[in-house]
Amino acid sequence: MLKKFTFLLFWVLLITTAFAQPANDNCGAATSVIIPSSGNACVTGTLAGATDDGIYSSCETAGSQEVWYSFITTGANNTVTVSPTGGTPASNLVVSLKSVSCASNNINACNAAATAGGTATASWAFPVGTQVWVFVSSTTNSGGGFQLCVTSTTTPATTGKDCTLAAPLCTKSSFTANVATGSNGFTPPCFGAALQRPIIFKFTVGQTGLLNWRATPTCAGASGNRIEFDWAVYDITGGCPGTGVACNYNYTGDFVNPFPFGTPPTTSPQGMQGGPGPGCNNTQTTTNTALEICQGVTVTAGNTYIIIVDQFTQGTTCSIDFNFNGSTFEMAPSSVFTVTPSTGCGPITVTFNNTSVGATGATPYIWTFGDGTTLNNVQNPPAKTYSTPGNYLVSLTTQSATGCVASSSQSVQVFANPTLTTVSDTICTGLQATISATASTPGGTYSWSNGAGNTASVNVSPGATTTYTVTYTSADNCTATATATVTVSSNNYVVNAGPDSTICTNQTIMLNGSVNPPGNYTYSWTGGPVTNGNTLTPSVTP
Repeated sequence: MLKKFTFLLFWVLLITTAFAQPANDNCGAATSVIIPSSGNACVTGTLAGATDDGIYSSCETAGSQEVWYSFITTGANNTVTVSPTGGTPASNLVVSLKSVSCASNNINACNAAATAGGTATASWAFPVGTQVWVFVSSTTNSGGGFQLCVTSTTTPATTGKDCTLAAPLCTKSSFTANVATGSNGFTPPCFGAALQRPIIFKFTVGQTGLLNWRATPTCAGASGNRIEFDWAVYDITGGCPGTGVACNYNYTGDFVNPFPFGTPPTTSPQGMQGGPGPGCNNTQTTTNTALEICQGVTVTAGNTYIIIVDQFTQGTTCSIDFNFNGSTFEMAPSSVFTVTPSTGCGPITVTFNNTSVGATGATPYIWTFGDGTTLNNVQNPPAKTYSTPGNYLVSLTTQSATGCVASSSQSVQVFANPTLTTVSDTICTGLQATISATASTPGGTYSWSNGAGNTASVNVSPGATTTYTVTYTSADNCTATATATVTVSSNNYVVNAGPDSTICTNQTIMLNGSVNPPGNYTYSWTGGPVTNGNTLTPSVTP
């Protein structure tokens, strides 16, 4: 008869350090960057654990490891800058821009940092409402952290010289404009003479509210010179020259550069405004600049207005810093909407609430839903169901009758629902069983019914056959449930180690025991292998 051997096994665990693959490691999973009304947004990211996806720009090297971002343009001028940051900053950064789609290999612009620790900046002119993909990499695959900043704005058009040629304003963003060099003879109805060196802009109101504006001139080489500026606001909804809203024509030459339009008196905190009120007259013959400041006025949705600031004094080159600080009206058009919910475990059904104002014309609303589908000319689209896990960048582009375009975006994140695989067990009365569950996505938590525990594997000792329910909650707060059963048997078990065997020296024999009744059993041989079905080659008769 063969003797039984006991084998002691030692396991060596080799531990290595590895970085998790970033969630935005490929174009299809690009992280959404939402651009606010200011046109500027910054996010942080990392190249640690990134892989090569085979898409390169001329600024990269083959095998570059990339991470991806995506945004919807809110202006025509778009600049993306990446800078090393964090405890382990990236180096030798590269930033690249592309539009059309993830599948397209058409790269619009790219730039590599000039030094290992420098920044990389890429710029391109895209139409408002365009989805742009940005990929960040390193020429040396350095890994590490970085900051990505996006600027997406539109520079106001060059000012016109009269009412009909006024340049359109599409946002209330601040800007600087140069006075026009000369005039075509246009004379505002409240002026005593034709415009000399004007700045003229027009805008359409999308939502009724208060109009406040402030213009601060800067004039080169004018120290000590007397420079006169005149201004007016007109409603030109019915055509030019329109109806006067406010006007301050002051031919005295009494004001010293720089002309402080933006310094209101305490009795008129709104600033230099276009509206009738204290100190707002057609002619002022005083050196008190506060009398050039008027109270704000209410402007009406759907109406179009012009603002004229004229440098009456010749011979000096001036520019105007202009802002709408303190205004409550909304310029047409605006693009504002919400999505509900914005995140969830798939599938999720999303509703859209469009609160944009001033959208008119043939195609006032253009929707893109981030999954390749679009919808036009509908203010509030029907609810939409997103089933496939992923990040969807939804955008709304609005247009006005005067040709202005506004765009905004929101992100919809759909998380994958985990799945669970369980292992049951069979025991005799009074013994302990082990049941376990394995989730398809790591990093979550387990919870077993009947207080069995909160780990993936638990030991239980039920007195009768019992089914346990396990709930797994992923890191994204998505859940899955499954069951594992412990079968408790009071039957007598017959264990058969197999027949005795006689072998020659150096021959091999397999030890293969069995149990009746059959079941999912664990075998442990003494003096031999620790699992059923293993082989051994004894040198002597055990």
